[in-house]
This record gives sequence, structure tokens and C-alpha cells, in this order.
Amino acid sequence: IQNRFSRLISIKCNIKRLPHTSYEPLLLYLNIDTLQIRRIKNDISFIFKLLNGYIYCPDLLSNISFLVPGHSTRQTDTFYVPFQRTLYGKNAPLIRCMQHVNNFNVDLFIYYSVSSFNLYLRYLFT
Repeated sequence: IQNRFSRLISIKCNIKRLPHTSYEPLLLYLNIDTLQIRRIKNDISFIFKLLNGYIYCPDLLSNISFLVPGHSTRQTDTFYVPFQRTLYGKNAPLIRCMQHVNNFNVDLFIYYSVSSFNLYLRYLFT
């Protein structure tokens, strides 16, 4: 879908693009994130909103496990993500969101507004 959209934009805006090439240079030119980056940003933003009370859902909040090390370690993960044996389990929405926060080492507790956090995410992925 994103490739088709970028192809249509290149035609409408008269942007030269060779057929059967990657759409990422065109997205950079148009200042649009790839679908993968947008998904990661939305996952991290969802966890931020859930933890800071912008989304009220006690059931989801009870499924989030913080990682509290028993002794001093170098590990900087925020969440405890249980091991999943299947891809279905690894791609569960809440597991995926917590994994993204851990992978990108995002500090969710510095920012007090969604707009400032979104600016931080934009900076993080540029």
C-alpha cells in the first residue's frame, strides 16, 4: 500500500522514479516515515499514554510488568517482557509495545505532555 501511494505521489508531483526501485528515497524526499517506523512510534506512544493516564484502561495497565532488578546491573530495560515461544505471542500488541520501549531505551517518565513526547520520538527516529 505504501509503495503504491508513493508511486502515485511521484506521478502527481512529477518526481522522477525508476520503476521497481525502493520507495524509501522518495519517502525521505517527502519527509514521510516508513510504515515500520510509524508502527514503532505508535507503539511507544501508546505505552506512554497508557502509563501517564491519557488512556484509561486498568485491564491493560495490570498486564504491564516493570523490570525491577534484585541487584545493581547494567541492564536498562524498563519492562519485563516474558519469553514467547511463538511469533503470535511475540507480536501480541502489548508485548510488542513493551519490547519497542526496551529496544530503543525510551524514558517514558521525563515528558509530561503528549506533544513534547511526540517531539522526542520525532527526534529519536531522525
